[in-house]
Amino acid sequence: MTHRCRVTIEISLISPFLMQGNEAGSFGIDARSLRDAAGRPVVPADQVKGLMRAGMATLARHRICDSETITRLFGAAPTDGATSQRGAALFADLVTDIGSSADGAHHLTRIRIDEATGSVAAGALADIELVAPPGQEVVFRGHVVLRGTPEDIARDRALLARAWALVPAIGSYKSAGFGMVADGSARLGEATPRPLVPPAADGDAVDDRVVFDITLDRPLLVDTRHTADNIREGATVIPGGVIKGALAEALRRGGCRLDDPAIEHSLSAIRISHAFPMRRQTEPGGDDGGAAESAHDLPLPMSLVSRADGEIRDALLPGRWPEGASRHVGILHDRKPVQFMMDWKDKTWREARDEAGLPSADMPRLERVHTQIGADHTSADKLLFSEVARSHLIGSDPTQHRRWRFEMARNDADPACWARLVAMVAAGLDGVGNNGAHADMTRVTSLSAVRLRGRGAVAEGDGPWAITLVTPAVMAWGDRVAGETALTTHAAYTEYWAEVLPGARLANYYARQRLAGGYQALAHRPFGTHTYYPFILTEPGSVFLIENATAKDIQRRLNTGLPVCRRPGGAPDWTICPFQPANGYGEILLNLVDHDALVEGLYHV
Repeated sequence: MTHRCRVTIEISLISPFLMQGNEAGSFGIDARSLRDAAGRPVVPADQVKGLMRAGMATLARHRICDSETITRLFGAAPTDGATSQRGAALFADLVTDIGSSADGAHHLTRIRIDEATGSVAAGALADIELVAPPGQEVVFRGHVVLRGTPEDIARDRALLARAWALVPAIGSYKSAGFGMVADGSARLGEATPRPLVPPAADGDAVDDRVVFDITLDRPLLVDTRHTADNIREGATVIPGGVIKGALAEALRRGGCRLDDPAIEHSLSAIRISHAFPMRRQTEPGGDDGGAAESAHDLPLPMSLVSRADGEIRDALLPGRWPEGASRHVGILHDRKPVQFMMDWKDKTWREARDEAGLPSADMPRLERVHTQIGADHTSADKLLFSEVARSHLIGSDPTQHRRWRFEMARNDADPACWARLVAMVAAGLDGVGNNGAHADMTRVTSLSAVRLRGRGAVAEGDGPWAITLVTPAVMAWGDRVAGETALTTHAAYTEYWAEVLPGARLANYYARQRLAGGYQALAHRPFGTHTYYPFILTEPGSVFLIENATAKDIQRRLNTGLPVCRRPGGAPDWTICPFQPANGYGEILLNLVDHDALVEGLYHV
């Protein structure tokens, strides 16, 4: 059975040294040290991994290890259209506990000499921030997670320790003497492996629905999207598919066969919701002495508008539209057009969240610049990019970790497999997100609300029902909305709701769509190997007003999420479409805002 262990990494650098960040410093500081979310100077995980790999390559040249070991530990780049292979070793940042001094407390000035004149070259002076005065040793500590058999882990730890001891210097300006490693300071701790797959649990002892809080050991970097050609920014919400993917990887590395029918069925059947950031708030009359749990970063319904006087209102409810009109031309207040979300400024967004009672988590953005390393272990030309993660800390205290909450539902998974999967999640998961974060899990057992989000818990009455998507959903297919016989958006949504809620009628909606193509569409090929359409995702915040649906049917969709739009031949499974309710997609809530209270003063023309 495969095991894991966390091995400490330590090294001492002699100042001056610089791992350069891209944050602006005080006036006159040209290069500032990279810091983590708590403001501590760091040696970034990618640099640690690169130095270790270079050291292992040196060992391989002396026949101390082989290339297969390097690939197993560090992973491999994608080839022939396949996905990249993540290695068995997961590295974290190395941080120092030295005080985070003010900019300019220690600094060093560098110049470049003009070879022709012997004087300072024009524009070639740099003032570099140092975290310690020259000559002082600064200790950096972190860790690496190793996965494999106990014998593999012991051997890998010994090899990595030898590779780490070969590192002479770290960071920028090494040719000028920066970043020297103190003799004998590059060390790895001892390894104590534990099984990746916990012992089997009693299936009867595990509820069919369990809730966990996640804390991470590094910033959150998931569900990245390109905000510019070479900038990828991560989300603040952890998709259920990311958690399930880390669980599947733990199963695979733990020696379980994912093609075993019982495991394959159970893993695809269980539902893991998206994990939203949580914060404890004080509310009068709340549970636990007035402390209530609140999910942050829930989407604002797209029916919200800003009136001409700046007030936030809602345009969803019926009765405001011209009787018998096929479409709505415009929405006015006091004879002036309202502003929808695409025209809002930051101030309006803040006011809308306050009005709707849907607070933002306000996670600081943490940007890091990366460059691809070439075959000679140096930076490859023109392959520079930035990743923007979200802080995993509350404030700058390294002991105050932010929590994300998600739920798992058994559905029709085998009870014994379900118990094993819950035990694995409870033990923590490695490799969460693009930066390989470790997720510690805490079981939540005292929930006052029936549903996780605390809103839209129960469907009561006869409707109409104001349903808001809080995670993306596949509600239409590309071949149905493209070409000469394409459905209109209204027709596609009308058809979808009649499918998932028989007898229901779509009375009104405000929605936005996003195309998800590239690797996801090519890998799953829902239209066959010779036809390409991207997936059409209806985005969070899309809101639908549904009539003639029963409370029982609405409650069922609240509990399970919206299904993927059907295709000829049946409902697409995960092999055809990754955006399944079992992976947290299609989650809905009722009455996310008080639509009745916010409709005042609007009329349609």
